[in-house]
Amino acid sequence: MKNVGFFNFQMKDLQSNKYFFKIIAFSNIIFIILYSILSYYNRIAVDDFYFLAFLKEHGILGGAIVTYNTWSGRWVSSLLNAFVISFYPFKYFLFVYGLLVFALFIYSVKRCIHNLKKIFRWDNINFWKELHIAIFIVSAFFYSTIKIDETWFWLCSTCVFLLSMILFFLGTSALIAIKGGVFNTLLIMISFTLIGGSSEPFALTVLLLLLLFGLANFFDMINFNLPQTFLNKRFYIAFICCLTSFVFLYSAEGNRVRESFFAEISIWYSFFLNIKTTGMIIVLRLPLIIPFVILFSIPAYYLGYLNSTENINKKIIKLRIAFIMILYFASIYIYQLPITYITQDIGAYRTLFPITFFSLLAGFGIFYNLGLGGLGKSSRVHSIVLFSLIAVCCLNTYSLISQLIILPKYAEAYDKRIVYLNKNKANINPIIIEPLPESGLLYSAEISTDSSYFTNQHLKKGLGLKSVVIVSRINK
Repeated sequence: MKNVGFFNFQMKDLQSNKYFFKIIAFSNIIFIILYSILSYYNRIAVDDFYFLAFLKEHGILGGAIVTYNTWSGRWVSSLLNAFVISFYPFKYFLFVYGLLVFALFIYSVKRCIHNLKKIFRWDNINFWKELHIAIFIVSAFFYSTIKIDETWFWLCSTCVFLLSMILFFLGTSALIAIKGGVFNTLLIMISFTLIGGSSEPFALTVLLLLLLFGLANFFDMINFNLPQTFLNKRFYIAFICCLTSFVFLYSAEGNRVRESFFAEISIWYSFFLNIKTTGMIIVLRLPLIIPFVILFSIPAYYLGYLNSTENINKKIIKLRIAFIMILYFASIYIYQLPITYITQDIGAYRTLFPITFFSLLAGFGIFYNLGLGGLGKSSRVHSIVLFSLIAVCCLNTYSLISQLIILPKYAEAYDKRIVYLNKNKANINPIIIEPLPESGLLYSAEISTDSSYFTNQHLKKGLGLKSVVIVSRINK
C-alpha cells in the first residue's frame, strides 16, 4: 500500500525528538486530571432541573415521546438526556457520565488515527503515541470551544452537541477502516443514525460531507487506498442511516411548535441574511478561539517540515493555504445557514461547537503546508514547536490550579443550597437563597432575583418546591 498525498511523512525525526512526546504525555496527564476534577465537581443546572421534573412525570421513553410531539424532534438527545438524568439520586452520576464521555471521545479520535495510520503507513506511531495524540487533539477541542462550560459540562447540551461530534469521529473511524466485517458496519449504522437524530445543523453538515466524499470516491477523484466499491457501500450505508434519522427528527410535530416562536423567512432571503450572521460569527466568536487553535496547530508545522523538499513549489503551497481558508469560511457559512433560516440569528455558543472542528482542521492544514514549504531552519522549527508544547503544558497547569481553587467552593455552596431547598419543599412562603460562588469552567446553576425567570421556575419544578425561590442578589 503506497503513501498518499499530503500525508506521506513517516515522522522520521520523531525518534530523535522523543522529548516532544514526553512533553505531550506530561501535558495530557495534567489535562486528564483537570477534566476529571471538572467532572467530579459538575452539577446539573438550569434546564436539567426541568428535565428532571419531566422524567418524574413521564419516564424516559414517555418523556422523549412528549418532547418529540411538543417541543423538539431530537429524539436521540432526548432519550440519552432522560436516561442519564434518571441516575440523579446517585451522587456521582455526572462524574461517571463525564468520564465515560471523555473516554469515548479519546477512543473515537484514537481509532481514527489508528485507521489513518494503516492507510498512510505511519509506521512509527505505536499504540502509546496514538493515545497521546488522541488526548492532545481532544484537549485542542476543549480549549478551542467557544464556550466550554455549556458545551462540555451542561448535561442537556452535551447530549446534543458534544455527543454528535464524538459519534462523527467514531463513525468516520469505521468508514475508513481497512478491515471489513460486521463490527465496522454496525458502528457506521449506529453512529450516523444517532448523529441524524441529535443536532439538526450538524446532521445536515454531515449529510453534505458524506454526499461529497461519496461522489468524489465514486468518480475516483480521491484515493483512500481502499477498494472503491467497498467504500461506496460504506458511504451509502452512512448516508441512508443519517438521512433516515434526520427525516424522523425533522418530521416531529414539536419542531413546528418550536419554529412558531421565530419569524418565517424565505429560503432565498436566508442565503443573504446568512452572510450577515456568518460575519457576526467571524467577528464576535472566532477571536475567542483562534489563539488556542493556533497554539494547538503549531505541531502540524513540524510534521509538514519533516516532509518538505527543496523542489516543492511555493506557489502551490500558497494556493493550498488560500483554498483551505476559502473552504474554512464556506464551512462556517454552510453550517450556519439552517440556523439562520430558522432563527434569523447566529447559533448559541454550544450550537457552534462544530466550528471548533472546522477551525482546528483549517489550522492544521495551514500550519502543515507552511512547514511543507520548508520555511525556517531546523533548529528554529524545533524551538517553535517546543515552545508551543510547553505553552500547552502551562495552559493545562494554570487551568488545573485555578479550577482547584474555584470548584470546591462552588460545589460546596451548590450542595448546601440543594439540601436547604429539599428541607423546605413544603414551605409556602418565598424562599430566598444566597448566590453561588463563581463556577469556573463549569456551567453555573445560578438563578435570578426574579421568581418568574425560567431558571427559577426550572429549579422549583425539578425539586418539587411548593413556593417560589429567588436569589438574594446577583454576584458580579
